[in-house]
Formats: sequence, structure tokens, C-alpha cells
Amino acid sequence: MFSLGFHSLLWQAVLKLKKQKETIFLIEHNLNFSLKIADWVIAMERGKITAEGKPEEIKK
Repeated sequence: MFSLGFHSLLWQAVLKLKKQKETIFLIEHNLNFSLKIADWVIAMERGKITAEGKPEEIKK
């Protein structure tokens, strides 16, 4: 598990790339983090896709 400091740095880096309209492929075990920062999420459990869509759709 990463420290809060690392997640903060990651958050800042991803937001910077997002503002530049860059495509980012991020594998993250913290679904809450992913839902806050991603435009599109694919959630998996044991190698199977369990949900796919916009973060607001996944939260439901």
C-alpha cells in the first residue's frame, strides 16, 4: 500500500496530465481513488470485469 504522500503526488500528476488532455491507463487497487479521478473505470474482481463505465455510474 502506498503512503498518503505518494497518493497525493500521484493525484497531482494525474490531474496535470488530465488537464493536458493526455490519455492515462492506471491500475489502482483503491477504487475510491479511481472513482474520484477517472473519466472511465473498469472494475475487476479475481480477473473478471464486474463493472465498467463513468465513475458516477459505477458508484450506484
